[in-house]
Amino acid sequence: MTAEHKPIRLLAKDLEDMTVLSSMLQDALVPLSDVQYAAQDQTFILVLNRFCWEDVRAGKHTEPYRRVLSGLRFDHVRSVAFRGIDRNENDRVLELLTIAYCDGGPDADGNCNIVLHFSGGGAIRLTVSGLACAMEDMGESWPTRWKPGHENEGTGG
Repeated sequence: MTAEHKPIRLLAKDLEDMTVLSSMLQDALVPLSDVQYAAQDQTFILVLNRFCWEDVRAGKHTEPYRRVLSGLRFDHVRSVAFRGIDRNENDRVLELLTIAYCDGGPDADGNCNIVLHFSGGGAIRLTVSGLACAMEDMGESWPTRWKPGHENEGTGG
């Protein structure tokens, strides 16, 4: 029997926050049709199907695992660039691996990059004038028998 999942709301305003948020979103499934950039509002939004790693890491349960629909919003976004992702493939689902923040430090204008890395080598780079990111679970979680696997997991290497 599984414990009921409690919805999560997180804010990221620095590198430490972003590291926690990235770990919560590892292996999230992101329909490309649910990725939007509102340039006028300087906001980038994703809707994702998040694996509930916090339940697994806390040892709350094994199978069935849980997934939950979550929203992710980045503010102060100056520009967005896609690599290895055809934005015309609206039926494509991306698998988020990690989120990197401000590698190499800010540029001469004080902007930093946030890079969302996906399986298969795709990436989305957001150039931001400051880190303001929010994630919120939306609705009830649901059971899944599939736990994301990772190369080298449990192999000692």
